[in-house]
Amino acid sequence: LFYGQNSLSVCLSKENHGVFEGDGVDITNRAWDRAQDLGITPNSNGEIIVPMGEQVGVSGGSLGKGAPLSRVRIIVEPGTNNVITSMPY
Repeated sequence: LFYGQNSLSVCLSKENHGVFEGDGVDITNRAWDRAQDLGITPNSNGEIIVPMGEQVGVSGGSLGKGAPLSRVRIIVEPGTNNVITSMPY
């Protein structure tokens, strides 16, 4: 599995992106399990957005304001469960 490295720390070359607070791999795994518990499945583009019920990251990047983020966006290869990347959302 590949988890987005840019979601593990602030990347100032991007205007805005989510940055995990804590272990991004663990948070992604918890989000995956929660999506299954909630019956959330990937859309046709392979995107899953999972409400976590708690802060999992902050808004980062050159324009990021550090706002709290409580959802995880997971991208899979469409039609599979192969995770491409994930990020707080």
